[in-house]
Amino acid sequence: MEQQTFAELCREQREQRYETYQAMADLIGVHWSTYYRWEQGESLPRRTETKRFAKRCKVAFEDVKAAVQFQQSRKTDVGGE
Repeated sequence: MEQQTFAELCREQREQRYETYQAMADLIGVHWSTYYRWEQGESLPRRTETKRFAKRCKVAFEDVKAAVQFQQSRKTDVGGE
């Protein structure tokens, strides 16, 4: 499996469930605009939100954490050039 960013993981989870931003945000316990920013790659979740995302979306915490870290590393790579 190819490594994915947290933004890609968010989109994948929402599309698999055929849900709106609001429905996904409600599931995780965040504002819809927060979920939207995650999916757009504009921001990343805090650790508590990462844990909730994993639990409520039934995704392994290590996979979610890896997606967050991968996205962080891509931003660092782009910003450093």
